[in-house]
This record gives sequence, C-alpha cells and structure tokens, in this order.
Amino acid sequence: SMDVTQRETENAKKLLTGSKVFASTSRDGFAAQYSTLNSIAVDQWDSLLAIAGTGTALLMIPSRYEPADQKELTSIVVATLAEWDETAVQQLAAFINFVTSEAKDSDGVPDAIGNWILRNVELSETEQSAPRVIGMMLMNTFGPWWDQ
Repeated sequence: SMDVTQRETENAKKLLTGSKVFASTSRDGFAAQYSTLNSIAVDQWDSLLAIAGTGTALLMIPSRYEPADQKELTSIVVATLAEWDETAVQQLAAFINFVTSEAKDSDGVPDAIGNWILRNVELSETEQSAPRVIGMMLMNTFGPWWDQ
C-alpha cells in the first residue's frame, strides 16, 4: 500500500477545524429554514455538527483507502478530537454506529446523519425534511473531503 501522503495527513488534521467552521457558518441558514433549530444551544449545535462533519468524512475512508492507511488517517482524526474534547471520541463512535446501523443503503445515509444530529429535537410537521437536508449538506461538504 502507498503510505499516506503529507496532503492526506494535513487533511486528516484539518478535518475537525473544517467541521467546526461548517457548524458555525451553517447554523443561521438552517435555523432560518427550520425555526425549531433555534432551540438548540449554540455550543450544543457546534459540538453535534463538529462530530457529524468529522464522522461523515471518516465514513468515506473505507471506499478510498487500504486498511493500513484507513487506520492511520482515522487515528490522526481521533487524536485531534481527543485533544479538543475527550467525550468527542465516544460521540464519534456513537455517530458512526448510528449511521451504519440506521442507513440500509447509500440513499439512507443523509437521513441517518441528520437524524443523529436532531435526535433530541421535536421537529414540527412542516420541518420533517430537516434531517435529510442537513445530512445532504454534510455529505456534500465532507463526502469529498479526501479528494481535495
């Protein structure tokens, strides 16, 4: 197997930061569309989205890399998470378990991502599209993370 490149190592190190930036910049747009999201505290939103963005990119690793490289990239990402927040590593594992068990096929992945983020939020009748919309945004942003 090819060793993980410097660029891939940098991408792994920058993943959490990218997820945190996405969290803070996306909140207003999502809350404008789905007002119930205003009930989520900002720090809670930032934490959920940081985990979900990171996890979404990690879910893309197996289809792109050999097992040894998967392990190396994942361990870099997990180390940056642990440094930021020691509970984040368990949350990441919970996110990945949830998405992989809930999504029956690739089409179900965006819904599973969004449902994990919004699992404690009571959405109104008109807001039922929120999990899929948020999940799609995360897929579109972090799905291609390793291609940059």
